Amino acid sequence: MKIVVIGAKGLFGSAIVKYWNHCGPQKDQIIPLDLPDFDICSRFFVQELLGRILPDVIINASGSGQIDWMESHPQRAVHFHVHGSEYVRDAAEKTGAFLVQLSCGEIFQRKDLSSERKEDSSPSEEEIWFSSDQDADSSFDRKGDSLSSGSSDSLSTDKEGDFSSHKEEDLPACQSIFARTKWEAEQSVREYDRSLVIRTSAPFGISGENSGCGNIAETLLNVLHRTRALQVLNDVRISPVFVPEAVRALRFLVQREETGLYHLAGPDSATPMEIAQYLREKCFGNSLDGKIEKKSPELIPITYEEYGIQAPRSRNTSLDANKYHLLEEAPPFSSWKEAMNDFLEIRQPFLPFLDPAY
Repeated sequence: MKIVVIGAKGLFGSAIVKYWNHCGPQKDQIIPLDLPDFDICSRFFVQELLGRILPDVIINASGSGQIDWMESHPQRAVHFHVHGSEYVRDAAEKTGAFLVQLSCGEIFQRKDLSSERKEDSSPSEEEIWFSSDQDADSSFDRKGDSLSSGSSDSLSTDKEGDFSSHKEEDLPACQSIFARTKWEAEQSVREYDRSLVIRTSAPFGISGENSGCGNIAETLLNVLHRTRALQVLNDVRISPVFVPEAVRALRFLVQREETGLYHLAGPDSATPMEIAQYLREKCFGNSLDGKIEKKSPELIPITYEEYGIQAPRSRNTSLDANKYHLLEEAPPFSSWKEAMNDFLEIRQPFLPFLDPAY
C-alpha cells in the first residue's frame, strides 16, 4: 500500500514513519508530509498534491497542542484543525483513499478549570505553532519547573471525583476552542464512509522534530535530572500509551479497514504525579531496596487551579479501549508502567543520568 502521513515530524507521525513497517511482514510505501513542504491549510495544495500521489491510505496526524494559545486565536484553530481536515477529507473522497484522523480525549471537557494565567507564562513563539501532532493528543508545557498536561480531560460523568474512563459512545462537552475544533474535525472526517477516527489520551515516546514541547515521558526525563524540586499535576487522570504500540494497533485497524471511531489505550490510567514518581524511582532509585537517592528531585503535587491556565480544561483524559480490545487478534497494549520501562530502554543511550555509572 501507498500510505501518506500528514504531520510526519510530530510525535505520532514520526513514529508511524519509523515503526509502521516493523509491525508486520507487509512492507508499505510510507510518504511523509509536513511543514514547510506541505501546508494542510491550503485547499488547492492539499488536493493537488494528494491527487498526484494517489495514496491508498491517508493518515492525518497533524495538529497543535497549544490549547491556551488557541483560546486567543480561534480563527487559526478553526482553519488548522477544521478546515485542514476538511481539505484532506475531500482529497480522500476524490482519490478513494482510506482516511485516518488522529484525535484526542480533550473533547470530553465538562468541568471548567479556567483561571487567570500566571504572569509571564505565555508560550514562546517557537512553541506556539507547529504542523505536527503532540500525538494529536497531548502536550506538556513547561513553565519554569512546572508541568501542565495539555490534554487532560473531563470527568466521565458530572459527578465530582468520578474518574471512570471515556467510551466511544460518550457524548463530548467541549468548552475550549481546542476541544471544539478537534471535535468538529472528527465530525467532518466521519462524513466520509471510508474513514477511521482514532483517539488517544497521553501518547509518549521519542519526540519528533516538530513535537513542540514534547510529551510527558520526554519532558519528565529531561527535567528530573536538572532540578531540585518539580511541581507536577496531581488532580488529572490520563491514559499513557507508548506510541510504538499505538502504531501497531493503528496498522492492525487500517489493514482491516475498520471505520468509525476507536479509542486506543492501555489497561490502566495514571496521574502525572504517579508517572513522575515512577520515573524518579526508575532513574534515581536503588533497584535493591527501592529507596530514592538524595540527588533525586522533590516532587510537589499541584492542582490545575494552582498552576494557572487560560483555556478551560477537565480532569480526566483516560479512555476506555474495550471496543478495540474485543477485536479478534487485536495487538494488546502494555500497562503504562511496562510501557515506561520499554521507553526507558530506548532512551537510556541518550540520557547519561540513566547510566548506573553516572
